[in-house]
Amino acid sequence: MNGDDQPAPIHRPFFEGQPLRIMVPVGEVTYPFASQVVAVDESGFEVSIPLRKGIRVPLRPEQMVSILGATPDGLYSFDARIRPESAPTCRFDWPSDDDLTRLQRRRHRRVPLLNPMPVMIQADPEWGMDFRIPCELKELSASGCALWIDASLMEGMPVVLNVGDAGSSRIQLVGEVVHNTHAIWPLPEGNRHVTGLVFNRLDPVAQGWVTKQVLQMAG
Repeated sequence: MNGDDQPAPIHRPFFEGQPLRIMVPVGEVTYPFASQVVAVDESGFEVSIPLRKGIRVPLRPEQMVSILGATPDGLYSFDARIRPESAPTCRFDWPSDDDLTRLQRRRHRRVPLLNPMPVMIQADPEWGMDFRIPCELKELSASGCALWIDASLMEGMPVVLNVGDAGSSRIQLVGEVVHNTHAIWPLPEGNRHVTGLVFNRLDPVAQGWVTKQVLQMAG
């Protein structure tokens, strides 16, 4: 209850078809499993029974798990109890705002690209490291982006994202890594990382390119 003895507002951050990660405690260890929202209504949502190496995870009614989901507004996490009437799926109540943990807050809403864009990420030369890794741009906002990448980058690492071919037409987006995690949904290309960047230095050309892309995708 809040200070006015009113129930905390109910939050519905997820939608049908959305991939989730379910964190299942087994003894002293918590295991992550990929799942997906299969149905939503006013009282709660259902997810598919997660698989691990092709075998269904043995979940039971009334079991407590943690749910992690990514939305364009950020990463959300909350603890939830499986409803008794869940079989053959897992059904959960919507969390209240008091139950919900928002793991990442963004200044601007990210917009997903219809088709991931091939780009190249490299260390900021001022940081004293030298690497170049091909990756794919999958979400973009005025202040940052999300990438699919086959590498684990440290949070806080300054980087430069190169868009386009080398030469005068290349766009450089300068920022830093704000989170790096394994994808919470299975990818056909393999178990890749999802890396979030926040932009901290965009020249007028780069800023214009980002604004144009966001407007086109949002429109």
